[in-house]
Amino acid sequence: MGIFYVHHLHPDLFEAGEGATGTQSGVAVPEKACFDTVYLLSVVHGKSVALLEVELPGGFNSGQVDYWVAKVTSARLRFVVARNAARLLDQAAAAAGAIKRPKRLSPATLLCRCGRASAGRAVRG
Repeated sequence: MGIFYVHHLHPDLFEAGEGATGTQSGVAVPEKACFDTVYLLSVVHGKSVALLEVELPGGFNSGQVDYWVAKVTSARLRFVVARNAARLLDQAAAAAGAIKRPKRLSPATLLCRCGRASAGRAVRG
């Protein structure tokens, strides 16, 4: 026996993935998998999440993580996910010592730049 948690991923955040067909969902690219992990942990654990070991593949594009963060409709949750994603990517970069990332948008900038109104549209896990 064990405890199982089922979480909802907002439809705006779902994407088929590589190799998707009409009957198969495909596999998430590393950037989307990273975002999904941070998003779900942020929904469940709230303000601060951490992963003990993070190893990103060569060619990892952190800008794609920012793209997905900007799609989060709830301003509060977008802020939390952006902060947690930045922390996770910084941790991975420090551990690798060689990952060069472009300047990241701050959580506050992501809140301002997202073109969606979030009033009355909360995302819940």
